[in-house]
Amino acid sequence: MRREKRDRRHFQRMRFPPFDDEKPPLDYADNIFDVEPLEAIQLQLDPDEDKATYEWFYDHKSLTDRNDEDWNEFNDINKIIIRQPIMYRISYCISIFIQFVSIQDPDLPAFYFDPLINPIAHRHTVKSVDAHIDVLTQDYDNEEEEFVLPEQFEPLLTGVSLYTDNTANGTALLWAPRPFNLRSGRTRRALDIPLVKS
Repeated sequence: MRREKRDRRHFQRMRFPPFDDEKPPLDYADNIFDVEPLEAIQLQLDPDEDKATYEWFYDHKSLTDRNDEDWNEFNDINKIIIRQPIMYRISYCISIFIQFVSIQDPDLPAFYFDPLINPIAHRHTVKSVDAHIDVLTQDYDNEEEEFVLPEQFEPLLTGVSLYTDNTANGTALLWAPRPFNLRSGRTRRALDIPLVKS
């Protein structure tokens, strides 16, 4: 065994420490500064085989044209790339006029005014509306009779209640995430799988 380790050619036992700390590091001024550099190596490019790099390979500043750049703001190494879809991104934010806010308190009605969602206070603009109506009615003849609604007139759907006891549950079910907002769907039977062998 000792002879085999001694005569081994391809693998030898490593001596520790691998670096000799007693030797001083090489100094640039003493070892490399006075050495003459070798001559530059220049390949003989073929116009046919090396046509992709023949025209610009040995230029002083090659590929400085804007069309040749490969490092810009689009492929920057510091650019953040999000590879998973963003959960809260809104595709058409201008077309969303209805936003459902779930009611946590069951005692509240289905439709109510929440001051947190609507922080703008109500402003009385009756005077400005009356002044605007006066300006519009100046163009008409004062001799015309004013239009008066009959006494039996009522707004549409006044006899129908705005909400019932099940309205809040229905709206919560309608705006529930998938698949809870569906009336039917694909169901699977639950299986009891033992995790520990008996």
